[in-house]
Amino acid sequence: MERQMDQEAKRLIQENFSKRFACKSQISARFYDHLFELMPDAKNLFTNDAVVQKEMFATMLATVVRSLDKPELFKSVGQKMAESHARYGVDTRGYGLASTALENALCDVVGDDISPEELAAWKGAIDRLTSLMAPPKSEDT
Repeated sequence: MERQMDQEAKRLIQENFSKRFACKSQISARFYDHLFELMPDAKNLFTNDAVVQKEMFATMLATVVRSLDKPELFKSVGQKMAESHARYGVDTRGYGLASTALENALCDVVGDDISPEELAAWKGAIDRLTSLMAPPKSEDT
């Protein structure tokens, strides 16, 4: 089930995104550093050139941010990402670790320039996206 975000959280992310996107190569690099620390086996899933992969990640991040206040587009983006990641067997645990990797990357790169409110907004946006992407939990678990 998709989680919702309040308008203030969306505003914080969108108003500050140009500053964050200016650091896209560093955020992307730190994201993958953290991801591979948390999930060493995931490194084998990435066969693309690292530069290309990081650019794809930055583009995806920009697309997600632009769609935050467009519910149907956001849902569509999340579903397409879910389909793409399902081919690699990404599960709920993997999405959780990727979320942590992105939060850590933002903190590493942006540091003191990100307010606790903006960081909380990012966490909410990431949770909202992963709620769309993660496979539903079975009733038996």
